Amino acid sequence: MTDIKFETIKAYNNIWIKNITKENGAMHHTIDNKKIDTNIVISAMNQKFGRLYCDITDEQLKILVNSYDVFICEIIHTYPFKIYFDIDKKHSDSLIFNDYIEMLKIKIDSIFPDSDMGISGSFTNSKASLHIILNNYMIQNIEQHEFLKILVRYLYESFDNGFDANIYKRNQQMKTINQSKPLTKESPIKRIQKVITNENEEKHFITCYFNCTYNTINNIIIDDELKEELTFIKNKKPIDVSKLPKIITNLEQTKLIKNDIINNIEFSPTYLLNITPINEQFDHSYTFGVMLFCYKHNVSLENFLNWYSKKTNDINRINNKRNIWQTLDKYEKYLNIDAYKNLLAVYYPALRTNKGTVQFNILSDISNHNANINYIDTISPEHFLTKTKYINFFIGMGSGKTEQTIRYLKLNSSKKFLFISPNQALCIGVYNRLKDAILQLNTMILII
Repeated sequence: MTDIKFETIKAYNNIWIKNITKENGAMHHTIDNKKIDTNIVISAMNQKFGRLYCDITDEQLKILVNSYDVFICEIIHTYPFKIYFDIDKKHSDSLIFNDYIEMLKIKIDSIFPDSDMGISGSFTNSKASLHIILNNYMIQNIEQHEFLKILVRYLYESFDNGFDANIYKRNQQMKTINQSKPLTKESPIKRIQKVITNENEEKHFITCYFNCTYNTINNIIIDDELKEELTFIKNKKPIDVSKLPKIITNLEQTKLIKNDIINNIEFSPTYLLNITPINEQFDHSYTFGVMLFCYKHNVSLENFLNWYSKKTNDINRINNKRNIWQTLDKYEKYLNIDAYKNLLAVYYPALRTNKGTVQFNILSDISNHNANINYIDTISPEHFLTKTKYINFFIGMGSGKTEQTIRYLKLNSSKKFLFISPNQALCIGVYNRLKDAILQLNTMILII
């Protein structure tokens, strides 16, 4: 093979691979090429080998975490997996470890009744670090996964700030029992992930040793108060511009917006709502962001619902929006006018520009001048000879535009000219070339 990306290493009674190029990819290669589909994907790290990856059986994993001094992590790369929580609680000496664990157990059990917990971790004078695994509650798909993130965000914001809401990413690596991170200057204390409750080690793995019967996160019963809290947290999620649907905007609408910019028409909140794209492709975070913008900028509920009806006529969903509208006072973060215009600029780029730029773009728009378009192979000075007010050359970089412009000016040195450049470096470069090519032009002025 000419493109070897990984090194194979035999260690800890297993065959591992590790990255040896900047492209990395060893983890994904291991996930995509498991020896058996039911195998668990893990990583191992120590000072001798760095980070290694392999896939093994559940029994091999149990042996591994009890046999070697190496930092082992499960890689949560597929469904299903057990519901888990990571607690990193910075504290003073006043925190009583056992009381703190009991408090967490009571709260979790109030949401996940009769949960079969396995708790492991470590405790120092300044930090409690815990993993809590619910063996009889599972996550089976991405929708349940997203709901778990919202639920943990609620626990962090409303119950205890020890809950880590950022450990539910794709291919999340979670330290297994009996392991400790390699010592560093920043972390000189060895903190071993010891079993705290439930001596059955199988109850402390996330991606294997599943109970024969279990619930999913969909089975939990949420009262109205908690439901409102979770809705609030879900709605606080900002609009992800990169995930907005790619749609073809109305050409006439685009022209109207440009004309309104030129004519100094005020872009009021109601105006912006009316040009906001909407169809069934746009998700909840988008429609909620628009609704919150309307509420905070005194656009009426009926105007918003008229806009929302372009997505759906479902009366239940429309009534749900009416109910949510009544709760919007408590949201402190929302899009101001400029931020909302930047959002819409994904579909109407003119909203990011000013009047002068729009006028210049219209001036340079060749779509209305098809009869006057000539196709040429290369630019030469004679192409500058025209009785029209201006000429546009649409051609890529390095095609000779600047060179031929200089040649034309050299042949017509008696003419006055203005050269405009989009950046200083190009402007200075052209200025020096003009000086060298047209020595008699001693009245040329460079303005930056």
